[in-house]
Amino acid sequence: MTAKPITMKDAVVSVAGTDYGAEASSVVITPNVNVTTWAGLKPTAVVRGIGTVEWNVNMSVGMDFNDATSLGRYLFEHQGEEVPLEFRPMSDGAGVSANVIVVPGSIGGNVNAVSESSVSLPVQGSPTFLAAPA
Repeated sequence: MTAKPITMKDAVVSVAGTDYGAEASSVVITPNVNVTTWAGLKPTAVVRGIGTVEWNVNMSVGMDFNDATSLGRYLFEHQGEEVPLEFRPMSDGAGVSANVIVVPGSIGGNVNAVSESSVSLPVQGSPTFLAAPA
């Protein structure tokens, strides 16, 4: 089978039912994996395994605090809440859903540059795959 990598240019980034795709420039759902290794005194006595996998939704978000409905304001005003997140790299394609804990992004930026915030939303449990819309 030949892979068909996608180019994200019309993505859905829905947080608590609102699509903020126009405000995010990057979304990456990342596993954090703790690999353990035990080694005995023989070359063949090696046991490897993994602990609990924890996930985060990492996003880069353009800051717009003038708009009361912006993603940056939502993250600030709802910090600590658990909400559903849906990410579809192509709006008409398959995606991923997860329940995330809202954390606020950074505020501020550099002179003469677009202000952008990086935020990492912890996932409760694991993400699940979504079929493409019918």
